[in-house]
Amino acid sequence: MKARKLDIFTRLSAPFSYFRAPTSFNNINHDSIPNDYINLDGFRITEEAKQSLKVTFLGDMMGVGIRDIKLCDNLIKRIHASDYTIINLSSVLTNDYSMVLDKQHTHPQIFLKFCDQLPMEKVVFSLANSHIMDYGKNGLQNTLIQLRRVGAKIIGLKDQSTIELAKGLKLKASTSWYTDKNITSNLDELSAETSTLHYIHWGEEYKTEPSNEQIEHIKKLSENDLLVCGHHSHCPQPIKIIDDKLAAFSLGNFTSFHDSSRINSGLVMTTDLVLYDKWHIEKVNWTQLDIKATQNVQVSEIH
Repeated sequence: MKARKLDIFTRLSAPFSYFRAPTSFNNINHDSIPNDYINLDGFRITEEAKQSLKVTFLGDMMGVGIRDIKLCDNLIKRIHASDYTIINLSSVLTNDYSMVLDKQHTHPQIFLKFCDQLPMEKVVFSLANSHIMDYGKNGLQNTLIQLRRVGAKIIGLKDQSTIELAKGLKLKASTSWYTDKNITSNLDELSAETSTLHYIHWGEEYKTEPSNEQIEHIKKLSENDLLVCGHHSHCPQPIKIIDDKLAAFSLGNFTSFHDSSRINSGLVMTTDLVLYDKWHIEKVNWTQLDIKATQNVQVSEIH
């Protein structure tokens, strides 16, 4: 049966009950590390670090169609102050104004206006997710053209699953939800030989807690795997320390086209990394995000 196309503003009233129930942050605040977390194992009181790096992580950048994306001043400042900001681009950049149910797209002009708010040379977009092939190979190619146009970095492709953030420190993208020949999906190859930050599209949608399988994945990591930062659930999940590994199971959404309290929330997490004999996570700061999707999409930090 041919998919029925819906107008961007009318399709959002889909009668799914899980869109209506609000996400509670009680489990996030109760089960997570403190908002300003200091890793005592990373401290060297009598030794100066050889290098430091600030990396900010955001969750799913869902399609917004032709709605402008407005970021609050605090979030813009946080991103500008970071050496890198990592975003999961769970949306195809295409000028198709119509939206098909379950397919994600953002108009290129809207994306360019969004990019004007940020230092794009320091932004890394991951394409390892379940929506980047929603409009086929042409949609992927159009997306790559727009990303290169703004000077952003790209990971998550089969031939580009990692990027070196600094000497001896890399970022790796993977997904457990898609197996296209263009997209990396090697979730079983998490353990790294060099210091690695893992950015993973995994877990169940609309869940506020990780699965036992995800927790077991964390426990199998090597000492070189510094953190796992997840996305795909559309709901934020707790940020924990498991076997000395930082596990942000899901940061939820970064942008959303739904006017729904259930999925219009997420987390932003900034990690301060330092290099001594090897890389360590020294500090973690995270806060909640509120997304308001009306005529425009407004993203604000909640303090």
